[in-house]
Amino acid sequence: MSGAMIEPATIEVVSARRRTSPADRFEQFEHQAQATCGTLHVSGDRVRFAQHFAGNPRLDRPTLMAAVCRTARECLADSELNPAMLARQHSISLRSLQMLFAEHGTSPARWIRDERLHRVRADLTDPRLAHLTVAMIGERWGLVDASQVSRLFRAKYGVSPSQYRKNPVAATA
Repeated sequence: MSGAMIEPATIEVVSARRRTSPADRFEQFEHQAQATCGTLHVSGDRVRFAQHFAGNPRLDRPTLMAAVCRTARECLADSELNPAMLARQHSISLRSLQMLFAEHGTSPARWIRDERLHRVRADLTDPRLAHLTVAMIGERWGLVDASQVSRLFRAKYGVSPSQYRKNPVAATA
């Protein structure tokens, strides 16, 4: 006998895999992700996510944009956050991500930077965070270089972070 025998149990497992619905595959995916990562952050509701797995290869653009922005906001503190990471997390190409943001007049990198600066700006006026340096506040939002925080902040708001902390009304934007 030259061919290998396939056990009946193997055939049953393969057949069962083919019979699972998209929702069942999502449940399996969710369970595996939770076991691996601890928590699963699902973009959109479970129904849309299950439909995505069912053969709808693309979410509609507003839903995709909202999901990408939600993921980015959840990861702003990660200094490694970048457009390529967001594209991978949403199973789209970097070029598709760039075109999606271009529809809104920005780029993924600019949007991430602006969101981080917005958070820095809010933290600078928070009295509970008055004990933190500007550099520490920048690090809280993924901006690890203190000079970069100052340069970007001044370019966006017209004043340095320290000046803004002393007089929030002085900012231009």
